[in-house]
Amino acid sequence: MRIVWIVAAALAALAPNAAAAEGWRHRPSGVNVPDLPQGFSLGRATERHEGGDVFVQFGTEQEPVTVYVYRSAWPNVALWFERTRLAMNVNVGSGEAAVEPRSFTLGASPAPNGLREEIALPAGGRFRSTAVAMAQYGEWIVKVRITSANLDQAGVRAKMDRLLASIQLPGTVPAPHPMRVPGLCPDDGNFTGRALTSSDLNAGAGAALRLAAAEARGRGGLAANPDGWCRARAPMPSQLGTLYHRRDGRGWTALLSDAGIGIAAYPIDLPDADGAATFAVNPGMTGLVQIFDHVPPPQSALEAGIQVLVGRAQPQSRLEANGR
Repeated sequence: MRIVWIVAAALAALAPNAAAAEGWRHRPSGVNVPDLPQGFSLGRATERHEGGDVFVQFGTEQEPVTVYVYRSAWPNVALWFERTRLAMNVNVGSGEAAVEPRSFTLGASPAPNGLREEIALPAGGRFRSTAVAMAQYGEWIVKVRITSANLDQAGVRAKMDRLLASIQLPGTVPAPHPMRVPGLCPDDGNFTGRALTSSDLNAGAGAALRLAAAEARGRGGLAANPDGWCRARAPMPSQLGTLYHRRDGRGWTALLSDAGIGIAAYPIDLPDADGAATFAVNPGMTGLVQIFDHVPPPQSALEAGIQVLVGRAQPQSRLEANGR
């Protein structure tokens, strides 16, 4: 399927471009690890989207440890934990293990703001155990992965405990969004929109772009109100994307990969008519992709959005994550 190859190419396109110095702080978010606990060493940092997200290595080849901080589209830990867990099923062979995340609190959050899990991996593989922990910090997601060739499930849990205790979130930590994943949709939805081409229709897109950006950054919509949505059957393998429909039938959102990117479709007001538009979101921007007469079927609209996300096409208009 062409969509599968496009998403896979987006993931393969990441390349390291920055070396970490002694001590580490992510300036855009303020997340920092000032004092590494015993058994960890600061390695290489990889940045993309102009600091909008960063990987930092704290482990070894035998025991890779990664702290990943990214400004997430639809920042809800439950949504992205599910995406990460599906990716882990493929990457480290954890597919047979039951998904049993536990909540935890990172920083001075007024309520639990994270989910974590440790998994014993099948015998005979390269690694013995793996662990993942994810927490919401406003628009940001802090994700920690530890995989070990030597430690068992209890051992990797203890190591994760030490690293989480060393991570600092500065200032007031916003209340997290509800850590719930929408249930299955009762049907496949009825999206019938067709693409429009007249440039005159762009007149109604400005307000829609601002609304889409606000929802993508968690100020409403799927992240803030997951109960208003349901999970659909995505037109792509589950390890690459999860599709959600609004329960009132007025839109959909596809979360792609496990790194805070996605594509959404919402109704918009056009001059003298109703319409809809699709929007692509990554850590740095929300972009208007296409305009339609009604909300389009995901199968006919996802590819154009993915082309924008991987840099092969430009959005019709865009709003940077910092609001400009």
